[in-house]
Amino acid sequence: MIGTGIDVVSIERIERLIERESFLRRVFTEGELRSASRRARYLAGYLSVKEACIKALSNWSDRGVRLKDIEVIDKDGRKYVRLHNVTLKDWKVFASIAFSKTHAYGFVLLKAKVLF
Repeated sequence: MIGTGIDVVSIERIERLIERESFLRRVFTEGELRSASRRARYLAGYLSVKEACIKALSNWSDRGVRLKDIEVIDKDGRKYVRLHNVTLKDWKVFASIAFSKTHAYGFVLLKAKVLF
């Protein structure tokens, strides 16, 4: 089984929103805020992946998934996704972020380990 999601986020919009601490605390984990150094470009990328992940999960999760349930981890330039409070056993989550001058594009692929 596979789930996919894609999303686009305006970097300019995030530049305005990061002035509000309530927005940051509602959407991003502490690790994401440290990793992105609160730069709008990176936070827009993380948000695009979170939104894409929610779209991919919508067919497989039995409850609403919040943005903070999805954590984007940047390790050695690679993006990983850690799911919190989401009960999907034996799923792999693959994520990718691309940027233009004005937008961040997130893509997520969920793949279940299914044995036939």
